[in-house]
Amino acid sequence: MTEACLPIAETTLGSMATVVLVGKSQATRKLGLHGAGFESQEYLIQLLPKTLALIGRDWKETSENRSEIGHTTYGGSLDSSRHRINYHWATESNGESDETIELPGLFDDQDTCYATYHLMVRTDGT
Repeated sequence: MTEACLPIAETTLGSMATVVLVGKSQATRKLGLHGAGFESQEYLIQLLPKTLALIGRDWKETSENRSEIGHTTYGGSLDSSRHRINYHWATESNGESDETIELPGLFDDQDTCYATYHLMVRTDGT
C-alpha cells in the first residue's frame, strides 16, 4: 500500500515512533479500544496520533464456540474447517517447536483480518 517495510514486534506503546496495532492486545486496551460487544463481522479501524489500530471480533476457543451447531457447505463440521499448523515451520522462523496453532475456519469470526483487508482496499483507491 505504501511500500514501507514495517517490522513485526511485540512492543509497548511509546517504545516506537509510530505503531500499527493489529488485533486486541494490552496496547489496544490501554488506548481504551476493547471491541467488547462487537457483533459478527464488526471491526474497528481507528487512527490516533502515531497509532493505527485494527481490531475486530475474532473466534475464540470456548466450550460454547466448540459446541456450535452447523455444517460447512460440504457437510463437514465447523471444527473440521479449522486448520492446525506449526507456526514456526509455516513462517520459517528460527523457533524450533512442535507447538501448533489453530487458524479460524471459513465460518468463524475473523474480523481483525477483515479490518486489515478493508484498510488495504480503501486506501489503494480500488
